[in-house]
Amino acid sequence: MKSIEDLLSMVPTPAATPEPAPEPTPEAAPEVAPPPRSAPPGSRPPHALLRAIAVEGQEACNAAWRAEHDRLVAQGGGTDSAPSVALCAHIVGDAGATVREAMFAPDHFHLNASFTADDCAGLRAEWAPQWLRWRRSGRPAGLTRNGDDGFLLRWGRERGPSGAIAYLPLIAGQKSWLILSDDSTKDMAHELVRVLVLRLACMMTDDVRFSLLDPVGLGRAFAQQTYLPSCRPVDSAQPANALATICNDLVDATRTMLQGRPDFHSWTREEQKLAGGYEVVCALDVGDPKYDALSAKLREIALNGPPVGRYLVAHVNVTPPAHQFGARGDGVEKLPQGFDDVRKGAHVIDLRTLAAGAATGAGIAVDRLPPAPLHTRILQSLARPVKGSSFAVIPPVSKWWTHRAVHFIQTPLTNTPDGPSVLFGEEPDGLCRIVTAGVLAGQTGSGKSKMLEVLIFGLAMRYSPDELQFYLVDLKDGTEFNIYRQMPHTAVIATSTALPYVGSLLENLDAEMTRRNIKLFRDNDDGHGQFKNITAYHNAGQPRGPAPRLLIVIDEYQVMFRNADQAPKISKVIQNLVAKGRSAGIHILLSSQSMKAPGMTQGRNIFSNIALRMSMKLSGDAIEGLEEFNREGKALLRSMVRERGDILVNSDGGKDGNVVGHVDLLDGRSDAEINAPGASQDDNARLAPLFAKFDELARRRTDAQKAHWPRLEVIDGLTLPTLSGNFLLQRMQATGAPLDAAALEALAAQRPEEKGLFPVRLDAQIHPVPLLLGRDTSLHGQASAVLWRGDGENLLSVVKDSDLQGKLLAGIIVSLASLAPSVVGSVRILNTALYADTFRGVIDAAIALTGRPMPAHWVVSENAADAKDFLEARAPDGSADVLLLIGPDQAPDLRVPDTLAARSAGNALSKRLGKGPETGQHTIMLCNTMAEVGKVFQARANALGETFHWIVFDILTRELARGVGVSTPTSRSRDDAEENVTTVNLMGPSQERSLVTLFGE
Repeated sequence: MKSIEDLLSMVPTPAATPEPAPEPTPEAAPEVAPPPRSAPPGSRPPHALLRAIAVEGQEACNAAWRAEHDRLVAQGGGTDSAPSVALCAHIVGDAGATVREAMFAPDHFHLNASFTADDCAGLRAEWAPQWLRWRRSGRPAGLTRNGDDGFLLRWGRERGPSGAIAYLPLIAGQKSWLILSDDSTKDMAHELVRVLVLRLACMMTDDVRFSLLDPVGLGRAFAQQTYLPSCRPVDSAQPANALATICNDLVDATRTMLQGRPDFHSWTREEQKLAGGYEVVCALDVGDPKYDALSAKLREIALNGPPVGRYLVAHVNVTPPAHQFGARGDGVEKLPQGFDDVRKGAHVIDLRTLAAGAATGAGIAVDRLPPAPLHTRILQSLARPVKGSSFAVIPPVSKWWTHRAVHFIQTPLTNTPDGPSVLFGEEPDGLCRIVTAGVLAGQTGSGKSKMLEVLIFGLAMRYSPDELQFYLVDLKDGTEFNIYRQMPHTAVIATSTALPYVGSLLENLDAEMTRRNIKLFRDNDDGHGQFKNITAYHNAGQPRGPAPRLLIVIDEYQVMFRNADQAPKISKVIQNLVAKGRSAGIHILLSSQSMKAPGMTQGRNIFSNIALRMSMKLSGDAIEGLEEFNREGKALLRSMVRERGDILVNSDGGKDGNVVGHVDLLDGRSDAEINAPGASQDDNARLAPLFAKFDELARRRTDAQKAHWPRLEVIDGLTLPTLSGNFLLQRMQATGAPLDAAALEALAAQRPEEKGLFPVRLDAQIHPVPLLLGRDTSLHGQASAVLWRGDGENLLSVVKDSDLQGKLLAGIIVSLASLAPSVVGSVRILNTALYADTFRGVIDAAIALTGRPMPAHWVVSENAADAKDFLEARAPDGSADVLLLIGPDQAPDLRVPDTLAARSAGNALSKRLGKGPETGQHTIMLCNTMAEVGKVFQARANALGETFHWIVFDILTRELARGVGVSTPTSRSRDDAEENVTTVNLMGPSQERSLVTLFGE
């Protein structure tokens, strides 16, 4: 007789297996030993039992078990009272095929085996080790004929020596299941439904989606819901919405089949997966009053769902409250409304009958859940993604940062060799794909964010920051892209809270495209010649400086077009990028809930240049209105009803020739780390190993090699640029001396990404005094107000919030302190504001940041009596004289005279403001309101801008707008301004307004 170890090590013979066992992947293969030497697999003939199980289902299975038992008894191999071990020894003997081999083959054991123990003709064998080794195989496993669906779902085993396993067909039978109980067996029914869910999830991990309803228990019975690979979200307190969605999907699926595809069950597995796979709706305690409004929808699913792969597993307790339904006079239970029809067309398991037979040892022992630790282990295995072997999204470590972006950048989206991939650029040697831009559509919950994660990481793992850099714009909620701050490829992360910056960001990239085409690729008589495009430039070794490929990803891009004034401008920039970006290596991916965005102008022209078109699940109405895919693509999209992960990719402008696949969750951990007890499933845990690898690769590069890697800019309107990043301060610290005119000219010749001020004009002829206030709306630039010798070269700030005033003051102080006395020969600061102590602290902190003491040519006073003396110029000839007035209305000598005659003559401050700038006397005034400005300076209507060419404000009030002669915007309220503590508006001499994120501490 064979031992338990021998039985566990046996594998099915080719002749005895209904279909060839799939080639297991390294991670999916159970740990099994070779077949016993005494029984070569090839010597075993087929066994009738296997064919019966594969074809006929439970009845044939039971009959085969009993026939085999009776045959052995008749041959003297055992009796009803004989030890079941002896019976199994005969079945497993060398002369015949083994039932256990087929029933518990490595690829099938999780369909048939108990979670902890099983009974093969009475032989008990512990199967917990097999379950502990269980891994997702990525392919369904079941007892089927070749090429046919016919999953037999185990729900128990027969009592007695023959121990036949109780099955009902799920798919092959095309019937829903109805489980009946009374109060005494209700808990058993709940557990059975949970067991069926667990078995189905293990059998058909990537092919079945669950919808689990437990309104009576508020979802407690389905705690495993969060682990299931595909589970429709259901609010157990209000399940009606989920059921309505399921019924709508049922209608869509039925309509799809009526369009020339009559039988869902005859489709290939990939076609079924694209259509959402099979869906199983499980409902506990149907008939409870909480189901009053749901019964009709459950009935619709039960009767109409199986032909299109939608099955109902419903538990009905037939002893609910009397007012709901009760017993008929004829002794037949009255089921919930409409469920008599359901019962006629369903597989029925009546647990009351089984419970009655249990006392005599007859009947069926219903399957039970595994012990809690094993249950958790299996559920955690279900939750982990399948890892492919030959075409993994995560490449082998040796392949990281080894790809070149000469012709294109490319990454797979799935772990299957024939799955879709994304490419930007041009495939060499005349191959078909030429892609400048792409678009991704998908309704909420379809998995767009995780797909973008796979795309971004897939590219970043293959191409180093020398080859590829990212510009990531999240206009949804501003949080999805924050995790990419840790990625060395990321140049910019912009969010919805900084929407005004996005247009300028695109314009900057458009300017970069022009720079490459003119500065890098054109023949500039420098001996490097001319280059047709980025491919030729890369092949030549990038002789005029690095030009990595740039990928701009804009999630929820439709938000950019909500402002009717900005939409045409943004549309034009996008049109230019998608039409010409490929030759310069600049690519753009637009993502949204639909393809085109309302408000986008020139949409047809834009999409004519978008070859890459991708879609995840869309609503039926959205699909009908699509113009971006041909008939084939729309038909495939209509069949996509799975909630998350399915994707269709087309790289030929939507023409026929689509590739479909399923995007799995990215996880950089090893199997051991994933399987470790207590292993976290959150984003940081699964992505941490990938970021650690990026850090390791970066450490291997020298500073010189990393010199042209991107310097991350977070543009969210909230993250403040630091004062230490002030370009003037940085240059002074780098040279060890304050900046003179020559140093300013050199700084003006450098681009912002090189920590320069180009194209700000800073030549010595205009005697410039540059003031850097914060980040402007360009990519790396800093907002500057340049005072020079000419009328009106003063600056006025009208900002109510004292924190904003303090940040503005700090930027001004650091800028002035970075300039040499030959540029600014005298700085006098009169601080008479209501918050004088606060502002004095800002001044001292800003001076301390420069690492130098207060310059000798600076004077700071909080004494209002010094006002008249401060108005007089003190700077040496040739240098500027700067007067900074903080809260000037608190100084009596600066106020406008009371009498009309005196006002006509003008006060000393007005004279300085009017005549001073021509000789280099510049005045900077910081006030809270226009009322304060009016106390020290009065100008005729629309003439304020003639005296102050530079005006900083947090809100354009009617008084300020009237003073500068511009209209008052209505899009931003005073409340908005009061809540804002990071940004101000800067109006220059031409009255163009720009948004400035002020320097922080």
